[in-house]
Amino acid sequence: MLWDPNKDKPVEPILDEIGQIMMLAADYLETHRWGQGDFVLANGAVCLMGALIKVEVGKVYSYKKDDEQESYCFRTNLAIDRVGNYINKGSTKYSSGYKKPSDWNDDPKRKKSEVIAALREAAKLK
Repeated sequence: MLWDPNKDKPVEPILDEIGQIMMLAADYLETHRWGQGDFVLANGAVCLMGALIKVEVGKVYSYKKDDEQESYCFRTNLAIDRVGNYINKGSTKYSSGYKKPSDWNDDPKRKKSEVIAALREAAKLK
């Protein structure tokens, strides 16, 4: 039998459009500030939802300034649903019983690394 150099390499899943947006949002959070309590804070930090909106439409506003931006971000809402399913059902590591991913993001015990990891893992779900 011939040796296959690719045999032990992990297989990367093929992501759908929503999964790609989620990975880009995770990448965005890796290089930018993460925040809690609003889509975008005065210092430029964005929450989970803010990162997804930023990737989808290219800009994000404070929830207090534009509370309708969620409604015109169709892909962001699909991504948030997927994150919600992941953190509440699909992962014992993050299982929490939170009603919304925004509540999960805004938990004072939450860490940026957890948000990024959840985005990356949930992106692989369909």
